[in-house]
Amino acid sequence: YKSDSPFAADVKFFPTENLYILSENMTAEKWNNITDLLASHKDEKYDGIIIAHGTDTLAYSAAMFSIILNSTDVPVFFVSSNKRPDLPEANGNDNFRYAVECICRGIRPNVYVTYRNITDGRMYLHLGSRIKQCSDYSEDFFSFGAVDITDNSDEAFKKYFAELDRMYPKKLSEKKREELFIEIKEKAVSIGIKSCANNLCVSPKSNNKTATICPTYLVTTLFSKCLHHR
Repeated sequence: YKSDSPFAADVKFFPTENLYILSENMTAEKWNNITDLLASHKDEKYDGIIIAHGTDTLAYSAAMFSIILNSTDVPVFFVSSNKRPDLPEANGNDNFRYAVECICRGIRPNVYVTYRNITDGRMYLHLGSRIKQCSDYSEDFFSFGAVDITDNSDEAFKKYFAELDRMYPKKLSEKKREELFIEIKEKAVSIGIKSCANNLCVSPKSNNKTATICPTYLVTTLFSKCLHHR
């Protein structure tokens, strides 16, 4: 696969791997493996991070890492493919390309998912904390506030990023952040997710403007799924 992206000649990738599994076999222990890998590279100066992930538990991992990486200094993208990327009907190459182009165009730090739905053929940018796991027998993902980014021109991306800033400008009060932080941390630790000692998950008192808290319904779904796997 050879990309015709305007950034193709300028982007350098530094691939690494610490998991090679079917995503339906994702567990809290394997989330910890990913966390350890990210922690081992935290002092390196990357413009962004892309995590290749299967579709079966994509939304659950994206939601969890929206919490773990709530004060990330760089954008983090989860990228999946509905089929093997070498098949002509697969959307994985497009999903990867749009993730790279979002990073190159300066999207603000947060956890995201880029995914081209099969039904309408449109490419969507999702916040990791908002994306909903696709339904049975479906290859489409949805989220509250998803942005259609099919038009990948420079001018269009300026509008996309402005839309993100417009939809998610609100910061939680310090008290509410403290309450949610404690609740989520206790639930995470209770099922085996590592605590925040590695500094990837920071204090709720952080002033990071792009920190995102996962909605309650998604947290409930996430931990129910995680307990099921254990």
